[in-house]
Amino acid sequence: MDSKFQQDTQQDFPFPARDVYKALLIAVNKCGMEIKNENSALMRVSLSVGLSWFSWGENVDVFVKPQNEMSCILCIDSQLKVRANKSGSHKHRKNFNKIIEATAAELQV
Repeated sequence: MDSKFQQDTQQDFPFPARDVYKALLIAVNKCGMEIKNENSALMRVSLSVGLSWFSWGENVDVFVKPQNEMSCILCIDSQLKVRANKSGSHKHRKNFNKIIEATAAELQV
């Protein structure tokens, strides 16, 4: 995996997986990310992030991995839509933070 074009991260949440998944769906809509595909049985969502000044956009896959009844891991993988777009490589971390922070905010409501 070329880290400039594709990156991943994980975040632990001290909440049940289903609650985190529901919060995730609300959060990504509030972040302006387009849901391309959603599978509630697998707690998996594929997103499209639009273009910006530095990027032609990203494809982001997110899934919630249960750990036990009261905790889970949010797993995020981001890939640039256009590999030749080296200036967009910093967007992965920005999108990760947006998704994680917005999901956490929904859980706090």
